[in-house]
Amino acid sequence: MGSFSFDFFIYPCLLNKQNIIFQKGIYLNDKFYGIRVDIINNRIRFNFENFFYYEDGHTFSINIMSDMKLRINEWQHIGLVYNRAKNKFSLFMNGEIDSEKVLSSEQVSGLPHFHRADGSDLVLFEGLKGYVDNFRILRTAQIDYKDYLNSFDQVMEITSPLIDLKYINCNISRIRYKIRNIEEGIPEILIKSGNTRNDLLKHEWSNDIPYETVNDELIMKTVPSLRFLQWKLRISRNMSASANPILHFFSVEYKENKNPLAPAHVTVERVNKDSIQLKWDYNFEDSVLGYIIYWGTKSGEYENKLDIGFKNSYIMDSLNEGENYYFSIKAYNHKEPYQLSGFSKEIWIFYK
Repeated sequence: MGSFSFDFFIYPCLLNKQNIIFQKGIYLNDKFYGIRVDIINNRIRFNFENFFYYEDGHTFSINIMSDMKLRINEWQHIGLVYNRAKNKFSLFMNGEIDSEKVLSSEQVSGLPHFHRADGSDLVLFEGLKGYVDNFRILRTAQIDYKDYLNSFDQVMEITSPLIDLKYINCNISRIRYKIRNIEEGIPEILIKSGNTRNDLLKHEWSNDIPYETVNDELIMKTVPSLRFLQWKLRISRNMSASANPILHFFSVEYKENKNPLAPAHVTVERVNKDSIQLKWDYNFEDSVLGYIIYWGTKSGEYENKLDIGFKNSYIMDSLNEGENYYFSIKAYNHKEPYQLSGFSKEIWIFYK
């Protein structure tokens, strides 16, 4: 279990007995497992119900509530940081520490895990009369609200953590989500993507994605090539701020673009007194774009390489007479950076 943080801005217009800002989790045998951020008696509460668990299956809960009450008709910043190194929760209001809770030695012993609750409903802003902006969940023990002080509008907004699809150049087939209880609000989804973390950070949020509506679900149709993905859901609120949207699911469907297999049946033969020819079978994967030849005069040590593109043979000359030459081939399905197979079986020839 590592460090993480939540932070958001809130503008309450009216506070009821209970207002859910964020809820993500599942019910099993009438028991809730997950996270709930709500307002109780004008105070913010972060409640991690049966959220942490040990290998033996037993769970424990943590809740931390603000000492300071929320103010009506005023923007306020709320943040919660869990610092794994210190085993401590810190709740911030407007940049100042409001309350803290340190986990007991019994709770942190055995390195507890936390439930991801993937596939469960995400409830946003249920019963809330007001606005929330820049809701973020980060895998870090740091928050800085000052960069966002002047960015408010009548939009409810939640941003996902960075999603790592594990392989570069993945093809997204579609993004599906469904929202209930949108009165006059208009949902909008924005995407950032890239093959590296730096690519994603450089890109601007984009909503230029074609979509279709099927069975009351909004299906985004796009095929970018990427490894890292981040989404942001924006819901424009009605003037009375009375919409209580519930996001029922959000899923990204994609085709993994794994590294190709190593080329098979590699051969080498002399074609004339000045040249040799390398041959191998084309890979069966449709994603393969080309091949790289590696060679050298010592087995397993290839001081030379050549990208020959999408070919399965190559004639090579200008080799030194009286030398053993060792060859191996790699396939690739992406450039910049290369996404390579392993080395093929090594072959060799005495050049005379």
